[in-house]
Amino acid sequence: MTEATPAPRVCAGTLFTRGDTVLLLHRSIYENGWDIPGALVGHGESPAAAARRQLGEDLGLDREPRGLVVVDWVPGDDGDEFLYVFDGGELADDDIRLTLGRNGLDRSEWVPVDRLAEYLPPELAARFTVAHGTDRTLSLERGKPAGNG
Repeated sequence: MTEATPAPRVCAGTLFTRGDTVLLLHRSIYENGWDIPGALVGHGESPAAAARRQLGEDLGLDREPRGLVVVDWVPGDDGDEFLYVFDGGELADDDIRLTLGRNGLDRSEWVPVDRLAEYLPPELAARFTVAHGTDRTLSLERGKPAGNG
């Protein structure tokens, strides 16, 4: 009898920048709390569509992500995850209309790239640092460039 392979979870997020800072949102319902705007990809939904949907829900933006910058594979005991990070480009404060209270969303902050590790677990900090510093799509494994092992 063969064991069923669990379907991987797929998440999509959008990285907004302002110089050497990135926009992080905080959700009080999560242990760590900080992340970029993003969501689980629904059945039949593309990663780009999920990222756009979440921008509307969290920031009140109806904006198509500019392009894919990172796909990160992260193994887990309860199944693997594939995390898509899209380029959101520059974002002005006037563009942000946080939907406070929705899914525990309680604040946002522009965080310098060199301080991401103070806000995020190591793999997330690495993923977003790589995404911030690239001008092409990269494949990562656990936040590090794939094919280095």
